[in-house]
Amino acid sequence: DEGVVASVSKGMMDRLRQFRNQSKFKKQALAVIAAQSQDLDIDKMKAAFLALDTDHDGTLTIMEMKNGIRDAGVVVPQDLDELLKGIDSDGSGVIDYTEFIAATLERK
Repeated sequence: DEGVVASVSKGMMDRLRQFRNQSKFKKQALAVIAAQSQDLDIDKMKAAFLALDTDHDGTLTIMEMKNGIRDAGVVVPQDLDELLKGIDSDGSGVIDYTEFIAATLERK
């Protein structure tokens, strides 16, 4: 799918990994920033989220992430399951939009 390929990148995977290693406080702060941000980076990450959310339920499962990453031609990290658990700040078992945006925002 062209949307997935255009939206998912190795850089996004690196940002997911960095987010996982942040403190709970910093994750919450980034979630607040993500919820209130309206810049070009957010538009790109929103496109990535929508492309990955193949069942259109507003959340990303591990399978949706694996399939989207693979479809984009990016190597699926062996630690993806652990990576996603670290991003799932509310413990729901899925990645919601705000968690995804907070985790993939480029930090300046």
